Amino acid sequence: MIYMDKVDCKKLKEFYKPSGGLSAVRVPSWKFLLINSKGDPNGSDVYQKATESLCLTSYS
Repeated sequence: MIYMDKVDCKKLKEFYKPSGGLSAVRVPSWKFLLINSKGDPNGSDVYQKATESLCLTSYS
């Protein structure tokens, strides 16, 4: 199992609260988990299982 350091997004204000106007920022490389699918997620068992797996993986 891969454990990653937690990131406190509140400390990354330059990405979420720019100083004003347009600006370019260099974002560090981060690993993400995602669900890639099509269709309505409300009635899909596949989506529900994928979401449960994503949560269990990301919070463990």
